[in-house]
Amino acid sequence: MIPRLVFPDTPQVSDLTGAQEWFALLQPALRASKWKRAELVKAIAQQKGCSPRSIYRKLEALESSQNGLSALAKKPRADKGHFRIAQEAFEVIQAAFLSNTPNTSVRYIHRTLVRAVPQVMTYKTASGKDKVITVEMCRRVKNAMLQDPVMRLAFYDTTERKEFMRTYNGKVTAHHANHMWQMDMTRCDVEVVDPETLRFLRLRVHAIIDVYSGVIPGIAFSEDEDQTQTDLAFLRAILPKQGPYADKYPIFGVPEIMYWDNGKTYRSDHIERILKGLNVQSIHSKPRVSHTRGAIERFWGTEHGFERTLPAYVGENAKDRDSEELRNLRKATLKWLETGKDPGFGKRHLTIDEFKNIMLAWIITEYHQWVVDGKTRLQHFLETVPAKTQLLFDPTELFLLFARRKERTVTPDGGVKLDNKIWKIPSGVLAPYSGLKVLVLEDQFAMGDVRVIARQERNGQLTILGEAVPAPDIANSIASGEQRRAEKAQNTAAVNSLKEVQERLAHPDLIVARQIVKELDIAPTPAQLPATPAQLAAVNPPKTDLGEFGNFLKPSDTTDIDAFMSEINLSERKKP
Repeated sequence: MIPRLVFPDTPQVSDLTGAQEWFALLQPALRASKWKRAELVKAIAQQKGCSPRSIYRKLEALESSQNGLSALAKKPRADKGHFRIAQEAFEVIQAAFLSNTPNTSVRYIHRTLVRAVPQVMTYKTASGKDKVITVEMCRRVKNAMLQDPVMRLAFYDTTERKEFMRTYNGKVTAHHANHMWQMDMTRCDVEVVDPETLRFLRLRVHAIIDVYSGVIPGIAFSEDEDQTQTDLAFLRAILPKQGPYADKYPIFGVPEIMYWDNGKTYRSDHIERILKGLNVQSIHSKPRVSHTRGAIERFWGTEHGFERTLPAYVGENAKDRDSEELRNLRKATLKWLETGKDPGFGKRHLTIDEFKNIMLAWIITEYHQWVVDGKTRLQHFLETVPAKTQLLFDPTELFLLFARRKERTVTPDGGVKLDNKIWKIPSGVLAPYSGLKVLVLEDQFAMGDVRVIARQERNGQLTILGEAVPAPDIANSIASGEQRRAEKAQNTAAVNSLKEVQERLAHPDLIVARQIVKELDIAPTPAQLPATPAQLAAVNPPKTDLGEFGNFLKPSDTTDIDAFMSEINLSERKKP
């Protein structure tokens, strides 16, 4: 336990307040003569309901202390701040609370103590009677422990102890617009309807806030909270806005620092590669420290506050929603989608597109126009944004940055396998890469499947090979024939290219065998030319004539086995 310093003689603030009342009441009696004082003291005693003697004691104390207020303050009791039970009993009750789980009730603690240590839980009164310490006294001991900065930890669960250990101080700062952005995701508090599927749902919102000005460079609403939505919000933030309201939303650029939490989408290799390509520093807040992300958290509070004005508001949790009103709105919405008769705003759910349009209008006309420190948020952004941060990007560069990358090995037939299908480049350029690894770049924002195959060089740069399409399935089709001819042409071109390289770079002195002979300084032996037939006859003896010995191996026209055997004539063989 932490020792407590108790000063029983020190007056408290409440005591001094009462002393001021007494001081004002006794001033006339202090200045009066002896006989007049007696009348005033009697009147004061009747007013306060006490004896004149008590008033005289206060006057004497006030005079002796030279009109000090502390002389009139009520002296605290000597045992103030202490329990009126024995110190041993106090310590035993504390030990019981420390020995049990935080959720153990005070009544169970009291029963256990009475059973375990009845002699400690019993005390004698001034009249000599035995009394047992009550449940209420045990509860007072617990309350005293909860007020102690150390003892209160005994009643914390694991989550509360983790929160107790979390320390934080200060905030992140930005010096100008586009210096630092913060990004986060939350769930909208308005239920909307999908008119295509007739589903009621709550959208997720991904938003990026400029820390200096407070404007929203990028935002995305969707059903999902995956990497694609994070990329979409970031892509919208770095590009100039398009459409009829682009002039009212002149907010874009590339930040110097991106500050966010430790979510998996914010720590993925994909987003880190994008930020590295844009030369943006990525900083993650410490785990379980949210105060440094105050800018985006305050925006969520403002955004949720506006959502309260919209129909089908469901709140952050069940206690904030009107379930009956929500059921009525759902019925009216389904009837509207079935009959086409619109009951009007506020009497049905908003569609997904309607909700998005309302939120965009709120950001442009309301949120960005709020005055902060004498200027609107939009003015803070426009007046401080550096021109170097507002870059215009080539669409191809953005595609290479934001495309999803999948590594694949080129199949023997010159394709890559994706989703159990073979994809090929119609020009057949993949054929020479058989057995090598390539990258498949998927455009996650395009309509349909757009997949580009690229080769990553040793220096990290990408060489675009072409756009892939599903390979023809039927072998004898015209498309398959054209694909085979294209791949054949690519392989032939690769062989010819190799021949050209060999002719240009190959050198006889680099042949291994020739270099080894050269090291021994051996004179080269002249090559032997093929010999003429006369030279071969002189060297090689003629073959021995075997006569008719091999005639039995020659083909015969005889089909009868006996006749065939009679043709074998071994004239030189001697009979026994």
